[in-house]
Amino acid sequence: MNGAYLPYHLRHNKAIERQIFIDLLSLVHREEPMSRYTYIGFGGPLLEDFRAIHTQLGIKRMISLELNPDVIPRQKFNRPHKCIEVKNISSSEYISSLKVNKRLLFWLDFTSPADLGKQLGDFEALITKLQSFDVVKITLNANLKMLTPSCWVGTPEECAQERLKTLRKRGGPYVDDSINTAMMSHGEYPKALARLLQRAANGGLSGRPNLVFQPLATFVYSDSSPMMTLTGIILKETERNTFLDKTTISSWDLRSLEWGTYREIAVPILSVRERLKIDRLLPTGSDKGIFRTLGFKIADDGDMNGENATELALKNYREYYRHLPYFSRIVV
Repeated sequence: MNGAYLPYHLRHNKAIERQIFIDLLSLVHREEPMSRYTYIGFGGPLLEDFRAIHTQLGIKRMISLELNPDVIPRQKFNRPHKCIEVKNISSSEYISSLKVNKRLLFWLDFTSPADLGKQLGDFEALITKLQSFDVVKITLNANLKMLTPSCWVGTPEECAQERLKTLRKRGGPYVDDSINTAMMSHGEYPKALARLLQRAANGGLSGRPNLVFQPLATFVYSDSSPMMTLTGIILKETERNTFLDKTTISSWDLRSLEWGTYREIAVPILSVRERLKIDRLLPTGSDKGIFRTLGFKIADDGDMNGENATELALKNYREYYRHLPYFSRIVV
């Protein structure tokens, strides 16, 4: 379904984002036990998300949606737990027939930039079916270059106009006049996607004024292509503040409770020896001090010298090192 079949040991930033997602769900668990939820997502051939969510959260009712029939036998072979049901169906078809009678946790893990309008439509259609305390996460391709790969020619303004034109074509009715050429830059494009998601969420809740979609966490990360993820929960307006306080999400250091705010995950690729050396200096050592102790650069960037790029990389590693697993080769 999602087409993103690179294993997690080659996708450090995605692995971090997944663990933060589970940490967030653990906070939701303080108010609503996660064992009551049904998890629906795009498992891919390895079903790694399903393994982690079952192991760490105890969810026993799990459904993986997969459009490609050739992947289904591999999914069944790799299925880590009997409680995972594999369905050969598109997300659109499944959502159209969905009847929600239990707490629902749904991850729309999209990767294709060309299908943005359909993806937003699925998100809106799903929101129309959700009830209070249902949780939804959506992943979108945030690679600005995929809007117009030929933008290497022309002025920056012409490039931005061409990208906006492509976004309007792909996003359809979700792209309103608030999306402009100023948002066609790498730092602003995730904010544009957030506005599209906000319009879709509002559309899904139209006619139900007592319910709101509350964003909880938004991240942008890149391993092979920039991706954006947004996780939110359906709540009654009257219970929003109580929920955020009781779960402590209102004070969680990785929260993004407002539309358009996001955090970037850009942890450098490090050897095990480098990680062990840096970890021994955290959390109190300064980035400059760690750099001096290492004695070499771990990052380079054409827009900044290696020293500044290394300090920026160390700053990002400092924020997320607790969520980054150690990957190791084993022989079975």
